[in-house]
Amino acid sequence: MTHRHFLSVSPPSAHFGAVRLSVPSAIGVVRPRSASLRSTRSGVAAVSFLLRNGGGSFDEQGHCLLCSKKEAASKASAASLSPCHLTDPNKNPMSPSSISGDASAESNQKSAAEVSAQRYISYPQRWIVLSAVCLIALSNATQWISFAPLHAKMEILRAENKSVVDSCDVDFWSSQIFQMVGVLTGLIGMFVTDRFGILISCHFASLLNLAGSVLRVISSLPPLDKHWRLPVFYTGQTVAAMSQSFFLCLSPKVAEHWFGEHQRALANSLSFIANPFGVALGSIAPVLFVSNVESQIFFLNVSLFALAFAVSALTLCVTRARPPTPPSASSHCEHKPSFAKGLKILFSSRIFYIQTLTFGMAFALQWSFFVNADKYLSRLKYPDKLNGYLTSGSAVSGTFASILSGWVVDRTKKFNEFIKGAYIGIAIVGVALNLFLRHSYNSQLDTVILSVLLVLLGFFSIPVFPISLELGVESTFPVEEATSSGLLVISGQLLLFLLTYGMQFLESKDWIYQSNANVNIQLSVDFWTLFAVLSAVYSCIFLWPRYHRLEYEQNAIFRHLLPRRFDQTAEGQTDSPLTTKTNGILLFPFALHKTAEVNRKDNKEKKMDDNEGGRNN
Repeated sequence: MTHRHFLSVSPPSAHFGAVRLSVPSAIGVVRPRSASLRSTRSGVAAVSFLLRNGGGSFDEQGHCLLCSKKEAASKASAASLSPCHLTDPNKNPMSPSSISGDASAESNQKSAAEVSAQRYISYPQRWIVLSAVCLIALSNATQWISFAPLHAKMEILRAENKSVVDSCDVDFWSSQIFQMVGVLTGLIGMFVTDRFGILISCHFASLLNLAGSVLRVISSLPPLDKHWRLPVFYTGQTVAAMSQSFFLCLSPKVAEHWFGEHQRALANSLSFIANPFGVALGSIAPVLFVSNVESQIFFLNVSLFALAFAVSALTLCVTRARPPTPPSASSHCEHKPSFAKGLKILFSSRIFYIQTLTFGMAFALQWSFFVNADKYLSRLKYPDKLNGYLTSGSAVSGTFASILSGWVVDRTKKFNEFIKGAYIGIAIVGVALNLFLRHSYNSQLDTVILSVLLVLLGFFSIPVFPISLELGVESTFPVEEATSSGLLVISGQLLLFLLTYGMQFLESKDWIYQSNANVNIQLSVDFWTLFAVLSAVYSCIFLWPRYHRLEYEQNAIFRHLLPRRFDQTAEGQTDSPLTTKTNGILLFPFALHKTAEVNRKDNKEKKMDDNEGGRNN
């Protein structure tokens, strides 16, 4: 049996019966280039996988092959049908009525770029939706990290004396609350986003973020008794943290429903860079504006409230969950698994378990270091307030790297290769940091070297967040975007909590290094470095995903390029168009599998008729 590539298009043209099908170079650009796509998975195996996990495919009568419902295909997935079955409620010029059985051969020879451009529309309003999601993430990140650089000043706000502050570790738990709440409420946010869409989740996220900022302001009011400040502050952090459950899983969904296939990774990157940009803003603002005056904490919280209020006002401009006409074939596929079935599919997928770690490890490595860095740097005699500048520099470098990576990955589709390269860079920087932090501060040169290393850490680790989310959607299609991305974000929050807690726990141990138990930071940094190296090894060995969404969209495009009936034979030809050889390339395993099955039945019936006729003679 000859194994064929699944939906991989390489020749400049293919012949289907008497019709010559031109395959422009644009198809080569969107071809999945993962090594797993170049494997020897057969067409039947591909059919089996997609039938188990969902793929929006339909038979010739327009009935869904994924479930028992005899639902018209026009209501389910217009992208999965032959042109003669397509219907378009938006009356696009590339609707089925325009691509009917009477259409000329010229209409079937349209390039893939023309088909995609005419059938799918990207609306200018997509930038408003993306901006709202970005700014919610930015505002929330400022509240998450704003007290991390203030370890030495927390007693002026939270308690009567410094010993109480140290016992409570307020700066540590003010950030850890976000991880704990994100893990506990993540499923709720995923369900609401999948069930009610982008609009509801966007408004929920902005309101919770605004409410959390209001409580933070109340906690720092000068007349408020100090014994009440800590409970009110923690309540505000908890409410703000609940906002994450709604907006962190919005990025891939906004990219899917509002942006075309050549802008999705960039849109995802732009959405996610708001988080590190907010971290940069939240890290630098306390350093610049807070000294030892209690009222300065109040004004800091008021400033963050003003930002949250402005973001909530912008969110009111988001008036719909999705555009009237979809921007791509995969976003047109509405026949997707339910929330419960989607979870079942994800939890039974080996590659998704691998991706939860490859996403979460980069997220944890980046931010766990900076959550603990203020204590490390003060014990190594570095200048005060340096951690805020270093965090901002790392976040800004990651922001620019994310924009660049989104642009590159949109054009190359090398999600897998990019993530592995980034993890190798993280491991190298981690080892260099470990060696460098073994000595105390001596001169300004030490500050420069440390700054360069942490800028490189952000450059390599932050772009992994959006690209991994986009890869998660690609490899788990047609599961809803919010479900797959939400679980990835939950894994990142959980790993960040565990790694940060583990680093803090090891500070108090005198294992390996026989030093004062209260200043044993080297063991903590060693643990972090080991995690970075193992993450790189793990991703290089186990991360081999398959791009199901890209395959689906190629399928949809080529269905517009084929003759109007799959089972018709062209004049003068003896073979069906789908059984005609195309240089060993399998374009449509669903249709081919079905055609082959029908042919086997026909041959069997023909043999039975011949045998019966021979006996009669």
